[in-house]
Amino acid sequence: MPSLPCVGDPHDAKGQGIDVYVTLKASGEASDALRDELRAWVHKDIGPLATPEVLQEGAA
Repeated sequence: MPSLPCVGDPHDAKGQGIDVYVTLKASGEASDALRDELRAWVHKDIGPLATPEVLQEGAA
């Protein structure tokens, strides 16, 4: 994934959630497994509060 821009979004429990817009490489394909993998990576490497609520995919 060459690009992962993030924006804040109002969230009832947290105050602000995170939406991530994923640009897939031409050979990439969106899937539930990819969404789960990205959320798990953020949760582990950055922290649980940074885990995105919404992942929106698009082709490069």
